Amino acid sequence: MTDSQTITKPQAEALASILHELRPEWGTPALVTLIGRNREHPAPFPALTQAAITAATRRNPDGTPTARTPAVIYQPGKHWDQPINDAGTRIPPGPPCEDHIGQEAHNCRCCWADIKAGTRPEQLLGKHHTETEPTP
Repeated sequence: MTDSQTITKPQAEALASILHELRPEWGTPALVTLIGRNREHPAPFPALTQAAITAATRRNPDGTPTARTPAVIYQPGKHWDQPINDAGTRIPPGPPCEDHIGQEAHNCRCCWADIKAGTRPEQLLGKHHTETEPTP
């Protein structure tokens, strides 16, 4: 992995507690389990925390939460690409993916598809990757 690190149990418990305070219907034990299952996610803990809080607090125009369940935290979406700061303004996007135009490096959807298909190493998320043909 690049700049990421494995999420620790105290970090998972702290994030779960914060998210539960923001969304009481999201139970703390379930959140700890979700975070634990995704502890190898490539985003560093501060970026994950910001995206999770953005996902938990973002609202539709009618005031209903956009995320019904916390599972959305680990999926690509505006909570990764357009986090909201304390003043309610959009935070500028991160660096672009080196291989996929229009995607941010930290959570490029195309890179994730390649990683899941086994054609891109996870440590090359958002970085240039040249596929090599397997030797026969």
